[in-house]
Amino acid sequence: ELLLAAVQHGGAAIASLLERRPRTEPPDAALAAAIVSRVESFDDADLESWRAAILTAPHLLDRVSLIAAADRERLVALVAARMGADPAEDSRPGLLVQLSFAAADFAFGQWVRDRGPRHRPLAADVTDAVAVVAHPRWRG
Repeated sequence: ELLLAAVQHGGAAIASLLERRPRTEPPDAALAAAIVSRVESFDDADLESWRAAILTAPHLLDRVSLIAAADRERLVALVAARMGADPAEDSRPGLLVQLSFAAADFAFGQWVRDRGPRHRPLAADVTDAVAVVAHPRWRG
């Protein structure tokens, strides 16, 4: 549980970071920046120690959810406000949150399991992954 705590509380931290992003920033860019900022808040040495620890129990990766339900709802509401959309009527805010976290989750899993000689920083992998989600469709 200690290994997973920082990841499992990430959604609330990302929501707080999203709230602080400039209001004029497009929703996809703001959410991506908030996710990447959260990842960058961890020291590289701590991340590598955490990575080594999680690799001793790789089954825990399947238990990691980057976002709790309450945090997801908060993020959807924040994204919807940026879009000027009603999430009860428009699926785009929920889809953007879901796809962005799926991209970050994919990057996280790849980063943890990467044993190659060119091991990249987690923030670089997450940045690349969430960039794939960026598209004008998310902008109001």
